[in-house]
Amino acid sequence: MERKFPSRPAANDAGRHWTFLLLPKRNETMKAMQLKDVKRGEYIKRKPEANKVFTKGEYDREFKKYRCDDHDDISRDILLRGNTTVYVGFTY
Repeated sequence: MERKFPSRPAANDAGRHWTFLLLPKRNETMKAMQLKDVKRGEYIKRKPEANKVFTKGEYDREFKKYRCDDHDDISRDILLRGNTTVYVGFTY
């Protein structure tokens, strides 16, 4: 289902005519999964409402955790256990 939001009227219209933009609902296909079940390279979020997006990386045997790279900052990553709940399937 799509939501409708009015766009701004032109200056000479004085509010008489409105057009509507169709925007999809945010995160309507997001689902929770354990990190170990997510494919490598897939986008993930740690919470459904989070702004920070990570990509699942390789398994680090030294720490016994998965490395997840920050999508916005290539020098930042986090280590998460395989049973950590993450969210996939969102529009980014």
